[in-house]
Amino acid sequence: VDLVRASRRLPQGEEHAIRRGSRDFLAASKDLGQRSLSTAHRALKFLDASAHYGTKPEDLGNFNLLVDSIDNILERVDSSLKMASTGTSREDEEEPSATSAPSTGALGGGRPAVKPQVRWRQLVDNHRKEFIPRLVVKHNQRAPLNPAILAAQKKVGLRKGGPSDVPAAPGPVPGALASHLEAMGVGKRPQDLALPHPYEEELAQVSWPDAFFQPAKAQKFGRMEDTPLVIVRTERELRQMVQEIQATCIGKEIAIDVEHHDFRSYRGFVCLVQVSTRQKDFLIDPFDIFEQMHMLN
Repeated sequence: VDLVRASRRLPQGEEHAIRRGSRDFLAASKDLGQRSLSTAHRALKFLDASAHYGTKPEDLGNFNLLVDSIDNILERVDSSLKMASTGTSREDEEEPSATSAPSTGALGGGRPAVKPQVRWRQLVDNHRKEFIPRLVVKHNQRAPLNPAILAAQKKVGLRKGGPSDVPAAPGPVPGALASHLEAMGVGKRPQDLALPHPYEEELAQVSWPDAFFQPAKAQKFGRMEDTPLVIVRTERELRQMVQEIQATCIGKEIAIDVEHHDFRSYRGFVCLVQVSTRQKDFLIDPFDIFEQMHMLN
């Protein structure tokens, strides 16, 4: 109660704007903010350790991470209250029953699943009707990115510039309503909604050597025990993998497999990339390196 009363005395609106003109007020606000984040981070690491492993206090600036942690904590409280009222133990709760239906709100054992996408710098916007490529660096290009892609990326904040740099389409409906109708795709033809593929020009000009279509003697793959498995989780490891493949596999075969994940996600996303050469297998965990995955192009 005292905390709520104290929060209501904090300066707001015009009063807050006036006080921000004071260096002492700004310094005190910054210090209080940092201490508050540190305290909240310590509490969440204790209460929801799996979700905050490797995180820092400033990561709580991502509000979705905070919301997910509170959800996880409340679900565990609810589960504990149910166990207390029924006299069951956590081990009983985690044992799957032959007659019980699988849970759709959590991964095995009834434990809530942590959203990996809350750690991304650019969150997925499920309200957009059109698909906008996130690729901002185009490797091995024969033609630059299509201007329509550049404009769309600026408009949604994927590329520096922002909406003010994108000329607005003329129309009879002004203001916020026009923006809303545009986001919903109202008044656009289907061919206007789809942006071109970022590598459309390169794909149209691709050609394959005739040797690729000649019968070849099958090569037996190596034993799993003799094939190193490399886990790639950081930008440095990803760069090393790309450099190694470029140095040893030009003109040779490589195998690629991509896994898609759509649990607690409307659009879904790539959750694992598997790359194999004749010498090594690579498993790429993309969650912490989504901003650098363009290096695979």
